[in-house]
Amino acid sequence: MGGQVITDYHEITRVLMDRSMRQARYDEVGVVMDDVLLTLHGRDHHKRRVLEFSVLRKDDFSVYETEIFLPALAQVIGPLSASGGMDLIDFGYRVTMNLTADFAGLDRPEKSPEETEHLLKLVKNFSECATLTHVTRDKEAVRAAPCPKACRSGA
Repeated sequence: MGGQVITDYHEITRVLMDRSMRQARYDEVGVVMDDVLLTLHGRDHHKRRVLEFSVLRKDDFSVYETEIFLPALAQVIGPLSASGGMDLIDFGYRVTMNLTADFAGLDRPEKSPEETEHLLKLVKNFSECATLTHVTRDKEAVRAAPCPKACRSGA
């Protein structure tokens, strides 16, 4: 990945505000990150933000907090705390992942620890592929992993 290193605060500010600048950090990933908000620019980025903000309306958050968030916490707290303790980072990751899956409409009919564990393996594999630029292990091993078929086509 080529690029220019900028260390001056004022230059960084100018670059970050320059609408003609494009971030290319995820170019190597290909189809995995195509058309996600992070990699869109200009009008496409703006249109996607408007769409996503329309889905995340303020009045929906009270329902989310009372009817969705508390049961999602309980689904993860129970199994993780059965041993008398839990890793808070693992807990937060699992809750966020389950909430995101539910929001996205992914089927989790059992909402069981086994489903969560399976989903966690897929998400970690996919996440590693989506950040392939930053991977420190063999990139071909990441591309060959079972989940991200799209990662292989992004090379």
